[in-house]
Amino acid sequence: MTLNKSGNRRGLNVKHGEAVDGAWTPEYRAWMGMKARCFTPTNPKYPRYAGRGITVCSEWLGEDGYARFLAHTGRRPSPLHSIDRIDNDRNYEPGNVRWATRQEQAQNKSDNRWLTVNGRTLCISDWGRETGIGDSTIRARLSMGWSVEDAVMRPLRRKVGR
Repeated sequence: MTLNKSGNRRGLNVKHGEAVDGAWTPEYRAWMGMKARCFTPTNPKYPRYAGRGITVCSEWLGEDGYARFLAHTGRRPSPLHSIDRIDNDRNYEPGNVRWATRQEQAQNKSDNRWLTVNGRTLCISDWGRETGIGDSTIRARLSMGWSVEDAVMRPLRRKVGR
């Protein structure tokens, strides 16, 4: 690693005060990643964000944008959390972002399917975790015309003789 006179990685902008031991903080990386997904056409995730019209509010851009973003979101609660949009069809903006775990984010995907069995509503991945039946099995069962209750609750058949 090449360091500059300040002891930081060469080219690392530390004006914002968000570098620790020559690396950006997780919050600053989240802010930069959010902007890259929305404004950098070469970013692999650009089509899923900017391509759908998702952007970053003007309040979180510009010279003091990061400070305003951090004031709204606060520090990441744990290494298991990353930035998440609450409503996937809305922008990165106050009231629509939070720190969420991977499981919370999986429940918030735009292609999630929610199923109700015995008065309880969970997404397919949560039903899979609860019943031990994989999400792909539940999805396959539903696509074959199984009832929601059978797709989620019918135990897997074990192959005999293997």
